[in-house]
Amino acid sequence: MINKYIHIILLWAAVFVSGCVVDRIRPFTEASDISPQTEGERRLWRQADDVVEAVKKSHQMYRGNGLQNYMQSIMDKLYPEFKGSFNVHIMKAPIANAFALPNGAIFLCTGIIAAMDNEAQLATVLSHEGIHFLRKHGALRRKMVRNVGGAAILVPLFGDLAAISSICGYSREQEREADRLGILRMVQAGYRLEETVTAFERLVLEAEGNETPLPYFFSSHPKMKERIHWYRNFIEENGSNGTWTGEQVYQEQVAELREEVIKEKVLIGRYNSVIKTLTHGKLKTYYPHHCMYYLGEAYRLRNETGDTAKATAAYKQVEEKSPGYAPTYKSLGIIYFKEKKYSLAKTKFEKYLQLCTDCKDIDFIKEYLKQIEEQGP
Repeated sequence: MINKYIHIILLWAAVFVSGCVVDRIRPFTEASDISPQTEGERRLWRQADDVVEAVKKSHQMYRGNGLQNYMQSIMDKLYPEFKGSFNVHIMKAPIANAFALPNGAIFLCTGIIAAMDNEAQLATVLSHEGIHFLRKHGALRRKMVRNVGGAAILVPLFGDLAAISSICGYSREQEREADRLGILRMVQAGYRLEETVTAFERLVLEAEGNETPLPYFFSSHPKMKERIHWYRNFIEENGSNGTWTGEQVYQEQVAELREEVIKEKVLIGRYNSVIKTLTHGKLKTYYPHHCMYYLGEAYRLRNETGDTAKATAAYKQVEEKSPGYAPTYKSLGIIYFKEKKYSLAKTKFEKYLQLCTDCKDIDFIKEYLKQIEEQGP
């Protein structure tokens, strides 16, 4: 059944290629075609090259070569005949997004890597973005944007390209095309297709935990739940012959990045996102015990009704299972100090200083201890 469906989709794609030509913009069909064909495409290609260099110089590129090589290997598995045409980059941004530029550069934000459970789910994202590039959706999007008045949402470092890449969202039909053709790449690579559904469920979870609407957070894509429905229907109608998820190798590769992302989310105030992740039945198991500290921080800093008790409970979990993790004692000390439980606060602050002899906030903690001493017994 899968093979029959592939034949139908490929036939549909061939019709689309012959019929969808906008001012000589033709999709790439083989590796030898990968080069800009018109002056407009060459201009976009140069812009995209400049963007890649700008991101590198801005220090926003994730520096883990091992992880980047792993992500590139997934792309090459999905598009073996186009190996060398795609270049996967990882951008330090704790948001669940990915986007393709007109020169074949595929950007994955660290947030989307952390949001996925396994390789198959991340492959869902890469297969989708690969289609955007091969079908030249960027160039087609550029013409559409110009035709409706040239309005562009400017995103730092991306300039006009922000209006034609998935950082702002392609057209509804282009997104559907990327889904339809992308899943065929998943089939051919042997991935477990049920993971495509879970991948979009993870994106829904991220969206629900997003306190501030972001113009580049899949907001212009077709509704994610609608796309989940489409993937489910595809699997029900055609089956799923693939079995590979790559969960173990994926977890090993992204472990360090996960903690960096959750920490960054706390720093930028995305508390709801942290809470949804670290209270999720499966997702929380991907983090070491001491990362429950970040759950405590999210509750403490969000400071809604009942959050102090939830923060204290999270810190105590860390204290029990990772007793050498110093930051927990500082945060517990602050909570107890505010609750005027000075004896408990003193114990926690002293434990923090014992474990963290070279921390930059030692004087800050000593000031707390001084105030406790002034309170008297």
